[in-house]
Amino acid sequence: MNKNMVKTAWKIALINLRTLKTPYFVTALLIGFNLFLIGAMMVGIAKTQGMSSPGLHIASGGAPFVLTIMAAIFIPTVNFRRICNLGGNRQSFFLGSLIAYVLIAIGASLVGMAEYLGIDAFVKFVESSPRGYFIQTLHLVSLWTEGGIVVGFFKLVAHMFWLAIFVHVLAAVQGKWYGWAADVGLVMISAAFRPLAPLNNALDWFFSVTISNPGAPAQILSCFVLGIALYALSWPVMARKAI
Repeated sequence: MNKNMVKTAWKIALINLRTLKTPYFVTALLIGFNLFLIGAMMVGIAKTQGMSSPGLHIASGGAPFVLTIMAAIFIPTVNFRRICNLGGNRQSFFLGSLIAYVLIAIGASLVGMAEYLGIDAFVKFVESSPRGYFIQTLHLVSLWTEGGIVVGFFKLVAHMFWLAIFVHVLAAVQGKWYGWAADVGLVMISAAFRPLAPLNNALDWFFSVTISNPGAPAQILSCFVLGIALYALSWPVMARKAI
């Protein structure tokens, strides 16, 4: 790998990041909607004097996951054709996309942590107030923060990277027979894993390693190793992918 290829890959990574306008817009829209819900909660609390029998449930922290998933769909589909039509090299695009996914994982994790520490912390404050006891929230980012915010950030980055690679590979193979086979296989696995105890245990073990692993180094390393290995296996697909 020469320096020129690395420079070109870095430029392609930046192009990928600049052209993800739709994922950025949807992410901002979700965060704005979350803020709107919090404002509605405040109004509801003020009008009902904190009395609400059914309770209010709000799930927050999903915006960074949407950003990661949408970016991983756009890059191997829309951006691939755009960059290759402009004269981009497939190998440089492949490496540049990998760099982009690392940056996206970091950026999405920063968004998630900011939302967790800001918006979600405010909701927790409302929950603890006398008039806000009926509000219940689901903090997705809190799945990675048991060991602290700093450790949780790096664990979330690793998970976002693995998620981006998985979605990238799945999006890249669509339109081919092996893409449809992968879709069918995922559906069959999802249907078969839960009823069968051994398979269900294997699935729980996988999630415990990649998400809820108490050992941060093991979780971070497993996500990056799995992501890089899966990404490397996708090179033959990208090398033959039609423009």
